[in-house]
Parts: sequence; structure tokens; C-alpha cells
Amino acid sequence: MVEEYLGALTAHVLRISPSRLDRSVPLSDAGIDSLLAIELKNRIELDLRIIVPIAKLLKGPSVRSLAIDILPLVEDAQDKTPQPVVRVAIEPQPAPAPVSDALDEIGELSDDEMESLLSQLAEPEVQR
Repeated sequence: MVEEYLGALTAHVLRISPSRLDRSVPLSDAGIDSLLAIELKNRIELDLRIIVPIAKLLKGPSVRSLAIDILPLVEDAQDKTPQPVVRVAIEPQPAPAPVSDALDEIGELSDDEMESLLSQLAEPEVQR
């Protein structure tokens, strides 16, 4: 059930049909980049009420191996919550125009530009 959920969610984030997603392929090979990994992480945490370290997603596990890794967390969350929130069927929805535009712009960045942008975001602000 967790694998079904993650497959549907991953396909939704990638904006593809769940039938086109190979659950044994690493997420990075399926098209999950750092921004999509954050979107995936946030949805998993919201829906399943668990914490998934972003590093786990960036390591590029497959949907299948991710399901195996987070299953104990989901089971533990179910023990603590009388009615767990798990959404299995996810309807693909187009991103709002500003997000789509931003994603298009990000998709046009070179690897060096993306690295620079991510490192700037990771640096703490210097107070003056």
C-alpha cells in the first residue's frame, strides 16, 4: 500500500501517468531533481505525517526501496494516530502558471548555475 501511494505520488510530482513510472528505477533516473524531491518530501510528510530526510530522497532510492525504508515510520505513525491520513489515488493537476514558469526557468539553468543557486540558498544570511 505504501509503495502504491509513493508510486502515485511520484508520478503526480513528475506529471506522468502512474503506469509510466518504473518503481524499481532510482528516483533521480526517473526525473526527480532537487526541487521535485522537496515537493515529494513535503507531500509525503503532509499525507503520512512522518519525517523524511531530504538527503534520503536525494540519494536516489527507487519508489520500491523508499517504501521499504519508510514503512516502519508509517506503521509507527499509525500506532500514534487513530485515523492515519493516506491518499492512494492522486489526480494529476497542472501547476499554477507562476510555478510552471519558475520550473521552466529552472529547467533552463546549467548544472553550474543550479549548483550556485542551491549553494546560495544553503548559506546562512550574514547579518550586518
